[in-house]
Amino acid sequence: MRVVLLKNVSGLGLKWEVRTVADGFARNVLIPKRQAAVATSEMLARAESAVAVQQSAEDKVDAGRSDKKHALAGMSIKMSAKANEAGDLYAAISTAAIVRELKKRKVIVSTKAIKGHDPIKSLGEHQLLADLGGGLQANFTVIVEAE
Repeated sequence: MRVVLLKNVSGLGLKWEVRTVADGFARNVLIPKRQAAVATSEMLARAESAVAVQQSAEDKVDAGRSDKKHALAGMSIKMSAKANEAGDLYAAISTAAIVRELKKRKVIVSTKAIKGHDPIKSLGEHQLLADLGGGLQANFTVIVEAE
């Protein structure tokens, strides 16, 4: 029997995929649990429409990530903090502070996206990497100056 999956089913497929399964499995397990529906022409059209909507949403997310990558790539952020004569900061600059500074520049990134560094504890230039998801990454620079 051909069915359209209404949910992700482990070992069978993802939501809106069309699968051929044994009649008994469809009637006794998938359909009663509302995990699948019989693949009628109406259900196939509904699945095709849902896949198109989902693909459109994914394209928008990918475009947003790409825009963030272009905005972040090569960006330099200047931040100031109190430091001693040796160039060590009295209070470290955290990832959250960097994210707030990026937000002021209209680039919204989560704190989890900034990878590969501990809190900044010294003056100077620091190269950071933002993992934007979907395999997109952007390098940017944080320049810490003494107050």
